[in-house]
Amino acid sequence: MTTRDNTTNTCAQTSAQTGAQTGASTPTNSLAITKTTLVTEQYQNNIVWGSIDPLNGEIVLYPPDSSNTIEEHNDRNDQSVHLDIFSGFTITFNNGNPFQQTGVGYRSVFRHQLQEGETEITKLVEHNAHYNAWYLCENKTSHIGFLVDTSGSMTSIYKNVVEQGLLEFINEQKKIEHDVKFYGSTFSNELHHLFNGVDLKTETTIDNAYYSIVPSGSTAYYDAVCDMIGFITTNYNINDEVVMVVVSDGGDNASGRHSIHSMRQMIERKKAQGWNIVMIGTNSLDAEQLSHNYGIGRGASLNTGATPEGMQQAFRGVSAGVQRSRTGESQGVEFTETERVSSGGR
Repeated sequence: MTTRDNTTNTCAQTSAQTGAQTGASTPTNSLAITKTTLVTEQYQNNIVWGSIDPLNGEIVLYPPDSSNTIEEHNDRNDQSVHLDIFSGFTITFNNGNPFQQTGVGYRSVFRHQLQEGETEITKLVEHNAHYNAWYLCENKTSHIGFLVDTSGSMTSIYKNVVEQGLLEFINEQKKIEHDVKFYGSTFSNELHHLFNGVDLKTETTIDNAYYSIVPSGSTAYYDAVCDMIGFITTNYNINDEVVMVVVSDGGDNASGRHSIHSMRQMIERKKAQGWNIVMIGTNSLDAEQLSHNYGIGRGASLNTGATPEGMQQAFRGVSAGVQRSRTGESQGVEFTETERVSSGGR
């Protein structure tokens, strides 16, 4: 089986130049490369199933009989299939992002329909520095979570959060080339789960759904954050991007199912997987201290003023921080001093 590769930046901007300047030899998480392999066997209906080696990004094709078995299970919408080849392995279909777990990491699994006369398969793979592994780039999904505090004390600023903050942020995320799933909630002492993994690029009711909530009551911060993490985890695949933004003006005083300790543990586990979790503080909240207490981290918090301009600048800062993380310029979302000042929070 012959393979070859060429660097490309179709999936994400490369940081090869940066690596050369710093002497880094390991590709950053923004390096995408095309890998090609020859098809040397005959496949039924020209349907080929294969996977990406997490150690080197090489394409490996499953034998024709194994491809047929995988295809049968795929047609039945099965959750997984166990094959007694290569010492036995299991493919999990995972909502259209199939993978195979091995002793050296996760393999991205793909289905390819050969066209007439096609004798080789080319796929775009991406190196994830956090996991130090290669994944199929074309199946990557971004999961965007947006939680807004709607306790009574948020009444005066809530409209600005939706009109200036939410819309500013989601309009930027719609520009991402790959799939973007949106998760939206509001929380007071009551939790309103508005969206659970909808297509951000086609969903047209997001702003109206948030407008319909009237601020009142107290604050179930821990429950709301843990619920959101659970929703995203259900659809999450290794190497997906996650950005969670929480807007609040106070600490928790109403959660019944989670504590600060259970929430912090959950946040720290997800951050260790490369999730970006951001806290926006309003109404003079000390967001940096709370973010530190919650496991989010001081650098991933931002205070904003009560004006529409301050809210808009804050979420421009969020988008800029997310973009720096995407391109490998920073490990996770961290705000600059300029972004902190322009948001009007200090």
